This record gives sequence, C-alpha cells and structure tokens, in this order.
Amino acid sequence: MTELFDVCVIGGGPAGASLALRLADLGRSVVVIEKQSFRRRQIGESVTGGVLPLLQVLGVEHRMEAAGFIDAPRSMVLWAGQLNSRETHGGYQVDRGTFDEILLSEARSAGALVKQPARVSCMSSKQYWTIDLQGGQSFCARFLAEAGGRNSILGGRKIACGAQTFALYAYWSGVDPSHGETLVEAGHSQWYWGTPLPDGTFNATVFVDRQHARKEDYFKLMAQSSLLSPRLRDGACEGVYACDATAFVSQEIVTPRSIRVGDAALTIDPLSSQGVQTAIGTAFHAAVVINTILDRPDNSTMAMDFYRRRITESAQFHSHAAATQYRKQWMISSTPFWQRRLATDNNKQPRVSSMLTNLNQRMHVSPQAAFVPVAIATEKYVIESDGVVVGREIFCRVGEHSVSQLLSQITETMAAREILQRWSQYIPAPSALHVLEWAWNRGLLEASS
Repeated sequence: MTELFDVCVIGGGPAGASLALRLADLGRSVVVIEKQSFRRRQIGESVTGGVLPLLQVLGVEHRMEAAGFIDAPRSMVLWAGQLNSRETHGGYQVDRGTFDEILLSEARSAGALVKQPARVSCMSSKQYWTIDLQGGQSFCARFLAEAGGRNSILGGRKIACGAQTFALYAYWSGVDPSHGETLVEAGHSQWYWGTPLPDGTFNATVFVDRQHARKEDYFKLMAQSSLLSPRLRDGACEGVYACDATAFVSQEIVTPRSIRVGDAALTIDPLSSQGVQTAIGTAFHAAVVINTILDRPDNSTMAMDFYRRRITESAQFHSHAAATQYRKQWMISSTPFWQRRLATDNNKQPRVSSMLTNLNQRMHVSPQAAFVPVAIATEKYVIESDGVVVGREIFCRVGEHSVSQLLSQITETMAAREILQRWSQYIPAPSALHVLEWAWNRGLLEASS
C-alpha cells in the first residue's frame, strides 16, 4: 500500500529543507524528494547576517558555525563612480553544498523522510497527490509543496519583477582571497560580483542582459572589471557557466492543495545577496500556512491570502530596493542596460526617516489609516488580529506591541510627549520614542497645524 504523508516537498534546497524541518517540528509527516546528490556546487554562496536569526530558530546555527564558512565582515563596492568599504553585519561566504546538506540532514533528523537522489516521473492530484518516482516507488500526500527552484514542476506563469538578467560565472583557483571581502562593481553595461569560498576557490560573476549572455564573452568582460581583473590575473578556471538571474514572482503562489516556496515562489534581484535568506523566510511562512489549511480548513482562504500578500510584498520591496541602486549608476552611465533596470513602481516614493526632535510637535492619526482585521502568522497557525491599513501597507505589530492598540490611544490631536505618556502603560520608556518615530515615518501619524 502506498504510504500517505501530510506533505510532499519537491526540492531539498534551503527552502525545501527548512520547510520540511518546520513541518516536522509541527508534528507533520513529510517526505522530501531531492533530485541531486549533495554535495554539489550551487551559485548563491553569499549569505547576509539577516539569515542568522532564521538559522537559530531552525536550531542549526552551531552546525553552520562549525562548517568552516568564511566570515565576510565587509564588501568593497565600486558603484556610481565611488569606491566604498561597507559592513555586512555578520555576513559570510558558504559552501552551498555543505550549507544545503546541513539543513536537509536536520530535516531528516526531525523525522522527515528524504529521498535523494530521486526524480519525479509522474504526478497526479485526485483525492490525494500521487507522486511516482523513477524506479517505481510512489508516495501519496495530502498537500504538495514545490521547492524545486525556478523550473517548477507545477508549471504556471511567472511575472518578471525587473529586466531579464543572466549570470555568467566561473570558479577560479589560485586567486588571493585577501581579507575575505566580497567585491561588487558596476560596469558600462554589466555589473560584477566576486567572493572567496571556503574550498579555496573564488567565484567571479558578471550579470548581463539576456542577449549578451554568451559564455565566450566572459573573459573579455572580466578584463573590464577594475576590482576583479587584478585578482584573477594569476588564477585559472575550468569552465564558464550561465544561468537565468531575472527576478520574478509566480502568478499562482498557493492553492488549497499546493504551495510554492523559495525560488519556485519568487526570486529576487541578485544585487541584494539575500536570496537564501528570502527562500528560508518563505519556508517559515509556508509551514504555518500549510498547517492552517490542513488543521483549520475554514481558515484556508485567510491563510492563502496572507501568504500571497507576504510573497508579493517581498517581491515589491526587493524590486524597489534594487531599482534604487541601479538608478544611482544610471545617473553617471545612462546606457540601455541601466535604463532597463529602473523599472519600478514610480508612484511609490521611498520614505525619508526623520527624528522627532520636538516633543511638542502636535500630531494625529492619519485619516487614511483604516482599523481592520488582518491575518498574521503565529508559531502554528495563521490567525486574524487587529491591524491598521494605510494605502497598500498593512501594519499589525511593531516589536511586541499592537499597532492598533497603540494608535487607538490617540483619540485627538496630541503633542508627541502626550502620546508617549499615554503609551507608557504599554511600552517601556526607552523604546516608546523609537516606536513613535516608526509610526511617524510610515505615515501612520501626521503633523497637525
């Protein structure tokens, strides 16, 4: 008899492994089908410090620390005609084969069944999902999670979030790792990224338009880089690879019986170096959404709407952030390459943070602020909570504090110091001003004449 699982996860990369681990911790029976054997090279070796809290929740931070990854305390960035050294705030360079293997082994230890290497030969959906593997083995699952990357087994349309971009990259030996810093550089009609890896090699990548993604042009392009060319002068590489690096979001992110996570749901612009972090973040939300759909089917619509919103917001945020950086380079190099990367929501102006230096400033809750129920994720389920909506933005909590509860204390035009006094019963004094500035800068509060 074919074994029945709660969830079948297709793909054992960071998103799939993290999802399986979280679902297993929630008591779900999970099978993971990964087509490749680990360890294997995988582009996307730069990990920002923002992934560390996620790894702590997954319980794998100690194994990651012991894996011998390279600390990357800073990046050297040549952009818009200026060379700067930037702190990465805890980032490091990883061997993706080892990184992915650690996550998948933790999922296995938590109780997930891992089939690797294994390829899906046929898949159907009737009462349950039936997944047939090459070689004759079959599984049934109540729910399917697609975590197989850009080439989704579920198919469907992808919506581009930026210009079509391809990466040409190679792994070099004999390159001085210097101080472990990442190198980022804007060129005439391309941009570069390079970093030393734990195995002693150096990944040198150039991002170009699709029509210029020719492997034979890789070395010519590298010779044009002010930062990478001197590093690679005495090095050697075995081959050049190419892959699609276009940012996109899937049109069908979630259904009552399936969900997409990681690169199957969205890919973000590589300029951020937050692809791994974003993939794991989608897995955290997807686990709660799946658990809600399976345990509380009456809340399925709310759970799916929550996930769609989080994925869409993430895609918009990263698209706007990348376009902002591309605009800086376009100002000094107005080539078609940079022009194509300015596409973003022109109606969405970046917020300008400002300190409230005058506590006598009188203010009121924005008339555009609507107090409505919103969906939020708890440890196990998506639930309804009090929230505030301004335009397209939804606010529920700031830190541990309810935004709705705090704003409801402002019933009239009040001075900032009066608001802080009212909030004192909810917020410790040291953080109250920070929360007030947060609400001010997000348009929840407006100045009164």
